Amino acid sequence: MTVENQRLYDTILSKIYKNYEDVSLEEFKRLSEVICSRYSGGDLILDQLSNEELIRNMDYFARSYFELAKYKKIWGVGSKHYILSNLYKSSHGLSSESRRKIFIEKEMFIEQDNIGFGNRSGFAHFKFFVRANIPYLLLVHEYGYNSITNKVEELVSTIDNDFLHDIGFDVIKDEVQIYYKDTGSHYEQVTLQLGIKSPEWRSLEVYEQVWFDQTWDTVGHVTDERSQHAYFFEKGKQFDAYNSIMDILANVKKELIIVDNYIDSSLFLMLGVVPPTVSILILTSKMHGDASVAIEKFKAQRGNFEWSKAKDFHDRYIFADEGCYLLGASIKDFANKATTLVAIKEKPVIKLMKNYAKEKFEEGLSRKFD
Repeated sequence: MTVENQRLYDTILSKIYKNYEDVSLEEFKRLSEVICSRYSGGDLILDQLSNEELIRNMDYFARSYFELAKYKKIWGVGSKHYILSNLYKSSHGLSSESRRKIFIEKEMFIEQDNIGFGNRSGFAHFKFFVRANIPYLLLVHEYGYNSITNKVEELVSTIDNDFLHDIGFDVIKDEVQIYYKDTGSHYEQVTLQLGIKSPEWRSLEVYEQVWFDQTWDTVGHVTDERSQHAYFFEKGKQFDAYNSIMDILANVKKELIIVDNYIDSSLFLMLGVVPPTVSILILTSKMHGDASVAIEKFKAQRGNFEWSKAKDFHDRYIFADEGCYLLGASIKDFANKATTLVAIKEKPVIKLMKNYAKEKFEEGLSRKFD
């Protein structure tokens, strides 16, 4: 589907909503062509609709076209409103607004490699996704002598026109956050103005680079449902254990609570992968090394972060949005000895534990400022 056809569909749909009498027979035909084009082959968004939703759309189509067949010689008389109103009702999954909404609700992502730029003197791979209602576009330079930085406007315009508009997004209108890893492992964030012009760059901090790499690896990564509920790590498998925890942290969307009696400064490097919109709470009883310094610097720089002391827990937990993980050891020592990471699935238990953690957090917070 071309950008022009999608814009045409949205424009005619808007005319139906505002004043159906302004819609011409030619516009109705073009609207029908766009609908047929969407349904004639595989479509990323329409494939997400349930059978009930698809049948409902088909019912509206049938009502509209049957009415047109009956009164095709008197377009513009009584049946016009019925015909167009039914087509309007069938727009779920077709209009840009609904496609964008479905993409977000279904937690979808799109990616494509070998996107050429600069007369194919460079090639990039991109991933696009939404977290906490914030759209992200991540780019990685694949090969070629030209850099993303040199041709960032051209590259982003191509992705915007060929991919994002098709799912209802617009780089400028939706304030898409653009990060990329360029030649020489240079990490940048770029902000573009109207017309995808006037780029402004910012080099990523080390913790942001970690976030980029971890997010890049996890977006689109399909885990095995049978094994993701529990993990066992043999003594000495610290890196495997580290990756499993980082995978949890990188995929949090709204709220993260960590209950761990013993923490050190390494935790704050790991927390660099957590999106800045996510609220982070830490409940601990003892800080090792320079953790007491690191925690205050992390709080001052990041914001949306708070910590509290409590001695009411024996086990360690990570509450990631609605999920909960039980850790067999503190994060700083995880897998120094054989240990486990277990996802707790009983929702009433999670709710009880989370409420208790928040209660103890507030108690510790009040004591801290007494």
